[in-house]
Amino acid sequence: MARYLRRHVVRQSDRWVAAFQASANPLEVAQLLRTSRHALTSYADMLWSHRIEPDIEARRWPYRKIPIPPMQPGPEANLLHERISFVAGTCPQSGAPWPESVRDWMHYQIAGAALLSLWHDAMARAATAAATGMANWEEKTDLTDLCDWVAVRQPEGRLRFLALSIERHWLVPLPRTDKAQRREQVRQAQTFRWQALEAACRGSCLTWTPKEGWSVSLSCVPDAVRWRCHRLLGLHDIHPRFWLFTSSGRFVARLCSYRLHAMGDTAQGAIEALRQSVRQYAKVYGTHDLGGVPNPIPPQVPLRVADELAEQEQRADVERARQRFGFWHCASTVDHITRLYLQRRKVHAT
Repeated sequence: MARYLRRHVVRQSDRWVAAFQASANPLEVAQLLRTSRHALTSYADMLWSHRIEPDIEARRWPYRKIPIPPMQPGPEANLLHERISFVAGTCPQSGAPWPESVRDWMHYQIAGAALLSLWHDAMARAATAAATGMANWEEKTDLTDLCDWVAVRQPEGRLRFLALSIERHWLVPLPRTDKAQRREQVRQAQTFRWQALEAACRGSCLTWTPKEGWSVSLSCVPDAVRWRCHRLLGLHDIHPRFWLFTSSGRFVARLCSYRLHAMGDTAQGAIEALRQSVRQYAKVYGTHDLGGVPNPIPPQVPLRVADELAEQEQRADVERARQRFGFWHCASTVDHITRLYLQRRKVHAT
């Protein structure tokens, strides 16, 4: 079941779990759960995996490449084994022990029902956190409250296993596209990039060369052969994106956010010329037009000073609790801190 979850239901969940554990803020974690279905299922997988294997962080999030000692069974596993041994003892009618095949069959059925019930509970907790806006990853529910089953003896001497489950079956794999759909997506992406390049290469453009300096000329018309969008590195504080394409046998590097281009006989020469022109432009006019970080815009409705101070205090308290107790052991503490913060904000709002 864990392998099925990793391969089909919660693919690439490491970055989401890393974000949850790095934040440890119930409000921020709940906000992440609202972003996508991947975040929701990753949060449920984190709860489910830790419930089954309390020491799972020794080999996941991220995956460890070093040898680790064998894991000790957690309380859920011990409870599961106790219930299995109680059922797989003797037959209640004749008092004779169950056959080996019947005991193995009961082991599989009870384990499957318990694991599926825990997954339902994890998905329900994830959905509740996203709906209420406050996450709580503390383990409070007992397995006996989630898993209820019975084995009925049939007249033919067989057993029928019945498990009570009123939850939805949330083991739906993520949608996968076929080859034709993937090729169509690639074709559409190429079309959108070409349209964006054509829209950018219109009108006049600013050019700088080491020999002639600054000049204004018409934009180069790109050839429909090779074009790509890159990030311009080697500059201070800014990394603007630029188009690299061919035009009339020469390479052209043009900024995406500003009318500035540079040409060269090779792609490396065009990129280096664009880098030098951006440096010259930044010295005179600054980096605001080239993709630099603008000045923060104040909100239209100013926040109350008390609310802002309370939010900063809540974040600081949560961070101290996370560093002191860790992600899993600080769940009750950060939940108490967050509830006090929400209560205080509600009082200030009234």
